[in-house]
Amino acid sequence: MKKNKSLNVNIQLMIRNTNTKVCLIIIITLLITSLFYLENSSCFKANNLDYWPTEEWVTAEPEEMDMDSKILLNMDKHIEKLSKNNELSLDSLLIVRNGYLVKENYYNDYNKSALHSLFSVTKSIISALVGIAVEEDYLNLSQKMIDFFPDRTIENIDERKENITIEHLLTMTSGIDWSDTLFLLWLTNENQVQYVLDRPMKNNPGEVFNYNTGSTHILSYILQNATGKSTQQYAQEKIFEPLGIKDYSWDRDNQGIYYGGHGLALNSRDLAKFGFLYLNNGTWEEQQIVSKDWVSKTTQLEIVVNNVTDYGHLWWIWTNHSAYMAIGMFGQYIIVFPEYNLVVVLTANTLAFSGELALIEDYILQSINEYPFKTTEKSILPLSFIMICCTLIYFIKKMIKTK
Repeated sequence: MKKNKSLNVNIQLMIRNTNTKVCLIIIITLLITSLFYLENSSCFKANNLDYWPTEEWVTAEPEEMDMDSKILLNMDKHIEKLSKNNELSLDSLLIVRNGYLVKENYYNDYNKSALHSLFSVTKSIISALVGIAVEEDYLNLSQKMIDFFPDRTIENIDERKENITIEHLLTMTSGIDWSDTLFLLWLTNENQVQYVLDRPMKNNPGEVFNYNTGSTHILSYILQNATGKSTQQYAQEKIFEPLGIKDYSWDRDNQGIYYGGHGLALNSRDLAKFGFLYLNNGTWEEQQIVSKDWVSKTTQLEIVVNNVTDYGHLWWIWTNHSAYMAIGMFGQYIIVFPEYNLVVVLTANTLAFSGELALIEDYILQSINEYPFKTTEKSILPLSFIMICCTLIYFIKKMIKTK
């Protein structure tokens, strides 16, 4: 009996050892397969870019960048249908993947050289300029707004207004009483900086998100005051020239201050350059234009806005897609998807935001081969990768239990 029992124990040990070896072989095989998939996935290709689009974008077919041209063609048909029904009025649509221009459409007589009003996309340029000024020790985020106006008489001054910082202006949490209905009054005011400074307070700084174009104009004034250069000159030197952006226009107020919340016009290819700068963590041709830390800080959620988008530092955060966006009135967008090495640019003349983001979700993201939330059979590859991971976890648990 003892011999039989001993024999059974030895057999069980052999089986366990065999199971362990088999599990290890399977785990190693799965890991190699997973790494092969990841290494060949487009999400690993951006850092291997063999050129920079300073002078010109290099084009590529969608399939070369692991995108499905058929889905993008269906998008074109959908856009045509929306345009005929007056539901959407795009002026341009550009898609950059892994540093290559894979889609470039123009509408309504626009072309690659045509300047387009960006409206509030201007704010994200201001964010970058503030970050550069911080890096160069012209500014710090804790500085008080009123410290830049020592010789001005400011109405409705109280402790709350005295405590507004540069960071509050960047995150739309200044607490200044502001609404969209004031925009035209502000725009036609003789001294637009003073108009914002004189507004009464509604909330404590840092507590409530309230979209305020006037506060970003204050930032433009502060940039000029701190650097000794106009906002346009500073942008030309620090961003536009390094990126090869040569043609643009920028409106000024009655006092000669370049608008901080709107007023800039660029062509769509140059818009894509700015998005690509951020996709590469502020680097351009091995030069750090905007600090990596600033890009990371300003494009992360700072304050919750609604169930679709949140806000960083003059960037909108598309939380559901781990993306961030510069958005301007009438349908202007730069959307950066770090996970997919993707930049999308849209310019439009649409009275209301009425479908631009749906184009991204329903077509552009769907066209990416490794996009995991497919609505078509194209999800086989990413799903297989998910299954590999699940199988890996299962065998690890089984091996632990066996031991």
